[in-house]
Amino acid sequence: MRTLKVCICGGGRTAHLYAALFSHVTGVEISVYTRKATELCAAMPPKGFLAVLPDGSECRGRPQNISNSPRDTIVGADVVILAVPAHVRALILASIAPFVDRHHPVFVGAIPGNAGFDWLADSMLPPNVVIWGTKDAPYTAYNLVPGVSVAAGGGPRTHVFACHKPGPGDQVDELKHILEHLFRVDFIVASSFLELTLAFGNPVLHMPALYGLIGPHSDNPDANFTGHHGWWRDLTELGAAYIEECAAEQYRLIERVRVEHGCDLASLTPLRDDLLRNYQDFIADGSSLHAIFKTNRAFKGMVPLVRASNGIGFGIDFSHRIFYEDTHFGLSLLVAIAHRLNVETPMLKEIAAWAETLSAPDFGRATDYLPRSFPQNAGGIAVQFNRVPTAAQTNWNTHVYDE
Repeated sequence: MRTLKVCICGGGRTAHLYAALFSHVTGVEISVYTRKATELCAAMPPKGFLAVLPDGSECRGRPQNISNSPRDTIVGADVVILAVPAHVRALILASIAPFVDRHHPVFVGAIPGNAGFDWLADSMLPPNVVIWGTKDAPYTAYNLVPGVSVAAGGGPRTHVFACHKPGPGDQVDELKHILEHLFRVDFIVASSFLELTLAFGNPVLHMPALYGLIGPHSDNPDANFTGHHGWWRDLTELGAAYIEECAAEQYRLIERVRVEHGCDLASLTPLRDDLLRNYQDFIADGSSLHAIFKTNRAFKGMVPLVRASNGIGFGIDFSHRIFYEDTHFGLSLLVAIAHRLNVETPMLKEIAAWAETLSAPDFGRATDYLPRSFPQNAGGIAVQFNRVPTAAQTNWNTHVYDE
């Protein structure tokens, strides 16, 4: 059997995890494209990255190649996986596009494939590329020691992927086989990429939670903290209420698309149902949305904090990538789609407007490549995207760049 060449783009948590996992898969050759190549190679033990799995077992994997050059990693790749935040995908795609093979199908995808990834990639990649994405990451990842180790958290019970402008059926079948071969789980094919774009994700979780934590109606509008604060273990009741209202508005948008535009969106259910179905093995208390988040062992994220300038306590780290990704490539896109479909989303709009004050759109916005024809052409024909930021225009720190 021919060796499957897979390139993982990114040098953060999920990239480490996938590199470790895939290096154990028979017939697969792994390369990693990351700006951190020198750092990771210097730190990596001889046996490669260590991944600690949710059941406590461990595996090590050493990629065949780690490089900051797309020529060294992309040329000859059969599968390319973007394991980077949504707001830097345009930069990654611009750097890899000249090196993607033109003579046979190449599967280029994002995990997850949210934030209009299909529209963006369609405007930047050659026509032989099969553009794909997943609804969720198969695993969460945390406790990264760069070049050394990473821990895997729980993932959803159901794994869904979609193809943009799917070609012959055998290409979709081939991609399904590849994903199942790499991740060792079953995948379901979505009928539309909108199933990924409209899926519940971090934007409708992080920003409403933060609005309840430090927003104008919170108990801590000055954003002063005495110690570390978990997104979910320390979620306030107000934050959970905002999440619930935003999720309800988002689901009304999903229903409008489903009814008026003939999109099945089969895997999209109300947020509480979605969490209980996919994470029931990790949730200790399902009595309320607040309890679900606080007792879900699969969710382990921490609110990004930095030491206060006076050395006393902590404040929010507004340079963190979530303020770019979840606002300008998350909430703003949902609000824009809802506006085009005449769906009222007052809470989403209120929180999106507040979140816009916390960071400038230095990386552009997902709405930059929302097709002008949408929703009349619900599948979407991407407009040309001409706002790819250059490294000189951005602050390339690890918070805003890597997953």
